Amino acid sequence: MLKDAVELSISNFGKENPKLGYPEYVLGFGYWHCGDWGRAAEWLDRGTTRMKADFGWDRSLYLNAMRQYSRFLRESGQPEAAVNAETVVNQANALVDARTLIGTTEGFRSPGSR
Repeated sequence: MLKDAVELSISNFGKENPKLGYPEYVLGFGYWHCGDWGRAAEWLDRGTTRMKADFGWDRSLYLNAMRQYSRFLRESGQPEAAVNAETVVNQANALVDARTLIGTTEGFRSPGSR
């Protein structure tokens, strides 16, 4: 069913659409948990690669996918590739952006602006 959903997405959006990343990732995740490691590797890689282009560093969906992909890589005997995937997550988690300051207006006030 997941493969049919991906094929439907491809026919609707086109083969090169970055929005296909998440459905491809989910298909790979399904193959992984059904024990089809070869197809899982193909679809997880394809999906996370597209997701990076579409979602970028600051999206929790992409980072969660990369955490799972790293786990898959470790379980499939690819520790170096797993470290690379974990590095993406660790670097993204180390970034501080303005959204982390929501609700903290004091950080934006200049001295004497009270």
